[in-house]
Amino acid sequence: MKLIKPSFEIIPQEDLFQHIEKCGRVAYKSEDKITPDSAEKFVNMLIKSGHYSPLEHGTVKFKYPVGSSISKYYNRLIPNPYSKTTVSSEDERTVVYLTTNLRVIAEKEEARPMFSLIIGEFIKNKKVIFEEDDKFSKRITVKFILSRAAAQQFTRHRKFSFTMESQRYCNYNKDKFGNEITFIMPQWYENTKYYDYHLLKEFEEALTSIEKLYMFYISKGLKPQEARAILPNATKTELVMTGFIEDWQHFFDERCSFIAKTGKPDDEAAYLADGLYEEFKKRNLL
Repeated sequence: MKLIKPSFEIIPQEDLFQHIEKCGRVAYKSEDKITPDSAEKFVNMLIKSGHYSPLEHGTVKFKYPVGSSISKYYNRLIPNPYSKTTVSSEDERTVVYLTTNLRVIAEKEEARPMFSLIIGEFIKNKKVIFEEDDKFSKRITVKFILSRAAAQQFTRHRKFSFTMESQRYCNYNKDKFGNEITFIMPQWYENTKYYDYHLLKEFEEALTSIEKLYMFYISKGLKPQEARAILPNATKTELVMTGFIEDWQHFFDERCSFIAKTGKPDDEAAYLADGLYEEFKKRNLL
């Protein structure tokens, strides 16, 4: 049994396909299968199988003139909550900057005529088609290591794109997990150890007993999705969230201890949100 503190990591998108693979493999914790040439195969597998949700983490950006022959295709991507546009004037013509995610392009029926063209462009360039500093259209990906309880709160922010470690498929009896279950240290744990040893002892013994029972179920042939029935809210999970800056601002408005507008947030959620807010400020993202 392992007990760790919750944490977060901002994951920059440097390559479209590699970013999707890095985020998508969190679900089955199959990051060990990443190779220098695995990303394109991974994304094509997702598209072929119709498993589109990991594609949402991949940000795609386009710039095109209003009224151009290709504008009618790009305009089909706009009316949805996962796309943003800005319009500006350049060289005596009006241009549109469009930011969306790869799932929008892969899934929308009206966008499919341009899908092969867009994929080909990204394979060739290995990066976004244009770069800009407009916070309005910037998307940020964050990976949280947190308890299942806190993850359930974060996934209520429905405008985000999510990928979460799957207890259905992750077998914690495997070597890749150290043949043990990892749990998240509650926020009260650090303070409690100074005045109530027995409270901590009971907590740790309960988690150890749960781990032993989980491993016993697995040894008797139960699948991870069956053995997970006994896992508590303290079980560690990994959650990847991608959203626009305004989505993150709303997240902070709800989860930060010093901002929260709808009542005192959960301690673990506030711990993560407070730290992430300071990191956003440090990087000039807010």
